[in-house]
Amino acid sequence: MTKNTLILLNMFEPVDYRTCHNCEKETYIDHKKLCQKCYKSGNKNIDKFIKHTQPYLVWVPYNNFLNIKYIAEGGFSKIFKANWNSNGQKRHIVLKALNNSKNADTKFLNELKLNYELKSKFVIKCYGATQDPKTKNYAFILDYAPNGDLHHFLCKNFKKVTWKKKIDLFRDTIIGIKLLHNKKIIHCDLHSGNILIITNDFEAVISDLGFSQRVT
Repeated sequence: MTKNTLILLNMFEPVDYRTCHNCEKETYIDHKKLCQKCYKSGNKNIDKFIKHTQPYLVWVPYNNFLNIKYIAEGGFSKIFKANWNSNGQKRHIVLKALNNSKNADTKFLNELKLNYELKSKFVIKCYGATQDPKTKNYAFILDYAPNGDLHHFLCKNFKKVTWKKKIDLFRDTIIGIKLLHNKKIIHCDLHSGNILIITNDFEAVISDLGFSQRVT
């Protein structure tokens, strides 16, 4: 892969090149020492998938995350907030760790594939995957939504938010749903708690694709 190709794939983000300590090739390096091709998850199915989706999805060692804090727990996952220094850019991210996923079963891989296939500004951005070394559970690395979900956002800010912005949030959600349906995917668990509000401009994105099903 040439530098020009890497720059194209990483448009809108700064690109850094270093010599990988393992393969000794000069390439895009996110984690200071090894290129993405030399990082291994320990699961051949995850490694195979991420290899074909780089640099959109990457494997990130768990110790690259700082200030990991527990946020909430759902029926099948635990949610953590963390800091991540990605390619010289500090990010606030969310780690969605699936319960009992240490074997990276079909459910985890399917959700990872959906996050890649549905990459869009109207669906929560997924950066890749990681694994908690203590629980051995795998986790998705997702954008952090500082404004929370649509339900709590509107309950808290209903009088402050203009009707134009409310309509914009409705439009964002419809576009996200249409994207899924155009790819013959049904969310199956869509509600105001799974629509997140990101950025200071209050944009809505669809999240939590764990129950999504393909229409056959």
